[in-house]
Amino acid sequence: MNADDRSRPDVENRDERSLEERLAEAERLASLGRLMARVAHELNDPLDGMLRYVNMSIRCLRDGQADRPVEYLRRCREALIRMAQLSGQLLEFSRRSHSRAEFVNPEVLVEEALRGIEMRFTPPAAVKVVRDYGRDVPEIRAGNLYQVFSNIIKNAFDAMDAEGELVVTTRVEDKMVTVAFADTGCGFAEDDAERIFEPFFTTKPDGQGTGLGLAICREIMERCGGKIIGRPREGGGSVFTVCIPMTGNTRAVDSR
Repeated sequence: MNADDRSRPDVENRDERSLEERLAEAERLASLGRLMARVAHELNDPLDGMLRYVNMSIRCLRDGQADRPVEYLRRCREALIRMAQLSGQLLEFSRRSHSRAEFVNPEVLVEEALRGIEMRFTPPAAVKVVRDYGRDVPEIRAGNLYQVFSNIIKNAFDAMDAEGELVVTTRVEDKMVTVAFADTGCGFAEDDAERIFEPFFTTKPDGQGTGLGLAICREIMERCGGKIIGRPREGGGSVFTVCIPMTGNTRAVDSR
């Protein structure tokens, strides 16, 4: 056997990983394209409003009216904040912590997402995180799951006003790897259990949410054949469960 024969399996494995990477990236871009179309539509209203208020301000200043432009500029500022929130949400979606085709333990993604969210709070958030990680949970294909976990954790911290308890549970159930996040926040109405995944629907106060986060999460999960379920938590709060099908998305952990 010559050196070329010995190295061929490694080349084939690299080619297979490269193909998986390209396919995963193509899926991500397709999802991003659909979301961009929705965001572009959503940005039209604040843009039109800003142009209108800027033109009104110019006319007022030309006529020597100095009071009204202050109110018009305040409304322009509100529109800019809304637009910044939307663009920030898209940036969150574009970030990657692992290769799309890489297999990792779900606990690793959860811990990285937790660290990323906790670093945003000054002073530190007073959230107690309870970890209930199951045994024999296989590694999962990373895909965009970091973004899914990050968004759920961020929503939980916001709902608890950075003070409460978050329980994270990983299990294997019905040929699915499930990662559940249960918080003690304000929760949501049972009737909104499906609406919360609609683009631009939000239960947060005005100016504090874009309504895109959970829509992005559902999009990501559907692309990998999984799902995300949200429900009110008994006693207050909410529970979000991410379900990843084991076929094609998991790899048994080598225990050697």
